[in-house]
Amino acid sequence: MTYKVNSKKSTVYFFNLICETLVMVSLYTIFVSILFFTYGKYIETQVAKNNANLLVDSLTTDLKFFGIQLVPAEFHILEKVLKNLKAPDMTKDDQKIKDQNLILIKKTMLIIFGGSLTAILFGLFVWIFLLKRPFKQYFTFIFPHVIILLIFVAIVEITFFTFISKNYRSLDPNVSKKALMDTLIKEIKNQ
Repeated sequence: MTYKVNSKKSTVYFFNLICETLVMVSLYTIFVSILFFTYGKYIETQVAKNNANLLVDSLTTDLKFFGIQLVPAEFHILEKVLKNLKAPDMTKDDQKIKDQNLILIKKTMLIIFGGSLTAILFGLFVWIFLLKRPFKQYFTFIFPHVIILLIFVAIVEITFFTFISKNYRSLDPNVSKKALMDTLIKEIKNQ
């Protein structure tokens, strides 16, 4: 049994697919970029804080235990010194990082929005001049399909960030402690 392929229908389907894909990729890219620089940044900050707290708590517990067991007098002197230490002022460094991130965000968004606008306009060109369809139909036919898909993608992305990424522990305190000990031993041997 042979099937007859209607080349005109195939061409129309192909160009419809191009238009819909260009719009979908454009809107998805914009959404993911905005999500990354807002909610993703928040989640990443939480993960970094959790990992840092996990490491510091683990190191502190070990240092206290071994310090008191091995060198109690020296440990109490160190404890007093540490209590009087003040964290350095990192305001300038923090501002520098914020400024660099702002520049990165602006450049990224300019590229994302520029590329997305170009893709959407190219899709519109294909829609109007190759498919010979009305301008209004481009937005009433293509965009609703893409928006529905984008809603599902948004739900999955936000759910993933909230329940998976936020709770992921990328830092193993034992590996960090071993690296610290290896470095200390190496430095002591070099002196």
